[in-house]
Amino acid sequence: MLRTRPQVEREQAEIAGPAFQQWTYCAALGCALGAAGTLLAPAALHRLVRGDHARDALVDSANRCLMAGMAFLALALSTAMTLIMDMAFGGVPALVSGAAALFWFLLLWLLGPMHIRRRMRPVKPKGVHTAATSVPAGPAAPEAR
Repeated sequence: MLRTRPQVEREQAEIAGPAFQQWTYCAALGCALGAAGTLLAPAALHRLVRGDHARDALVDSANRCLMAGMAFLALALSTAMTLIMDMAFGGVPALVSGAAALFWFLLLWLLGPMHIRRRMRPVKPKGVHTAATSVPAGPAAPEAR
């Protein structure tokens, strides 16, 4: 029996495609939900916990949520790219494009900032002291009455 190329491709997609596509879709959806939850969590926390006494805890919590949210978002977009490319071109191009997308996010959101942070050094101008590090010279001034 002579089969045409679209028939062969359709049969191959039916054998390997649906399960991979279903799991990829579920992974993308789960990561998108994780991204939405962790990126919006600081706003809800800020509404519930107010006051200056909680500022440090809020900032620390918001920073951790942002980092987790960015990781979830990178994974969601990469798996969505993999799913779409799998539907359009097949397995190998899908995996390559998904890995490339994930690497792009890692480069922009993790490796780039780490490189900049490593290159930055605190620069103190010579002869200038901040209020926190300056030491008064001589005896203390008398109190004003």
